[in-house]
Amino acid sequence: MGKFLFILCLCGPLFARIVYVPAQFGTIQEGLESLFVNDTLLVALGTYEEALIAPAIPFTMLGAIDSISGNWSGPFVNASNLELPDTTAALALPRFSDVRIENFGFMNSHRYCIRSWADNLTLVNCQLDSAYRWLLQVQDSIGALVDLQDCVFRNVELSGVIVRAGNMLRAKRCKFSGGEYHDPRSLVSASKSEIDSCNFSDVYGHSLLGTNRDSHRITNCTFGPAVTIPFETAVSLGRGSIEFSHNLIIDCSYGNHAVRIDSELPDSVRITDNVFIRCTGQSIGLMAAGALGLLYYPASVTHGARIQRNTFIDCAGHVTADDIWPFVGYPALIENNRFVHDSINGLPSIGGSGGPWQSMPHTMRYNFFENCGYALDGSVETDARFNYWSDPSGPFNEFAAPNGAGDTVTGPVQLAPWLTDTTAGIGADLPEVVTGIPLLASPNPFNSSVTIEYAMVREQRVRLDIHDVLGRLVETLVDEQQSIGVHSVMWNAGNHSTGLYFARLNAGGFAQSVKLLHLK
Repeated sequence: MGKFLFILCLCGPLFARIVYVPAQFGTIQEGLESLFVNDTLLVALGTYEEALIAPAIPFTMLGAIDSISGNWSGPFVNASNLELPDTTAALALPRFSDVRIENFGFMNSHRYCIRSWADNLTLVNCQLDSAYRWLLQVQDSIGALVDLQDCVFRNVELSGVIVRAGNMLRAKRCKFSGGEYHDPRSLVSASKSEIDSCNFSDVYGHSLLGTNRDSHRITNCTFGPAVTIPFETAVSLGRGSIEFSHNLIIDCSYGNHAVRIDSELPDSVRITDNVFIRCTGQSIGLMAAGALGLLYYPASVTHGARIQRNTFIDCAGHVTADDIWPFVGYPALIENNRFVHDSINGLPSIGGSGGPWQSMPHTMRYNFFENCGYALDGSVETDARFNYWSDPSGPFNEFAAPNGAGDTVTGPVQLAPWLTDTTAGIGADLPEVVTGIPLLASPNPFNSSVTIEYAMVREQRVRLDIHDVLGRLVETLVDEQQSIGVHSVMWNAGNHSTGLYFARLNAGGFAQSVKLLHLK
């Protein structure tokens, strides 16, 4: 009868553990080195002057929450003062790690905050501050997901979050702001992305967002205030399918474009329901273009870009156009947009034909122009019928409409018939100007106070209430007329019990809520 040999190899604990720092291990690095698969490292409050190297396994790093402080609070890893090579990161994540990090801060002046080769990385309620780069997903084409939730990134020196080709960036309710370093590179750069309800701002020369290669969906974000260096674009999107919708671009001073679209796919670009306010091109020479430069280069084209239901208010270019500069020779559908008071520099709201030899086969319909002065410079390929040109008599065109008292149209454009009032053709289809951008709350979870941010794209009465989980009104934070722009208000919940609350914003026909988790 044969014999069987059974060998049992125990490579670690049978069940996931919780490892405590500093209760069990004096440093975070010692705690990391003790971890097995799916363990959780729980770190107490404090500043830890370490440069961390994580294990190549799935694990969680969870920071303790301050029950007293009203500010953001959690363990803070600061490697700035350590004498280490410039390539050292505050946290290095190796290949085959799968990491979730919550409630941590990282700082590493003149070096990396996080340098990742990880298969997947999730950051929740984290702050990355003062670094050469905030976060770099190093390797190409490993299918990694970088998932950022409710995080704050600030004071980057060179380039911020970089997710390289073949990997995916997902960001929600995050805030990205640069520091006093003049560099054209982007606060966020990704080859594939889904970015929702984030806030981007920088007045020191960084571009805000740059995407390329694969598909991108950018929604409900606020871009601005922003000041780029000469010849640079604030938001640059390409080259696959692109959805850019329900965003606010405000107080942006750009050297080339506020938004640039480069897509190589047919019928793949959607720029819809955005609001552009006070976007102004810098007077820096012939490369300065329009406030929204839609430059797209499809490999094969049928419809090109769809530019629909956007609003432009007080925008101005310096060379080509105030609002939209489509790349000549490729089609676009420009429909149900509003152009309001962009007559500052005497440029057309939509332009770029450059002459009859540069065809501009665009279909423009049901757009609304108000006090723009110069509305369109087009070619014979431009179908601009059924638009309202700021006056019932139609646009002024030297040949086709010499008696028109509305905004000027130049070029051999098809412009008749036009709309004689603002309700014909567009009244039912064109929605009200977007009232606001979804709320941001930081920190969240919070201890005794939380800051709530939102953006208004027209002046009107605003009410911001706090409700408890049963829907009862706890406190009214705002009930007043507010102007266009980004607003913030702090709620001090020190006298309220731990639990789930809701901040609810009402402004005109717009309503938005955000969950707030209060922990003591």
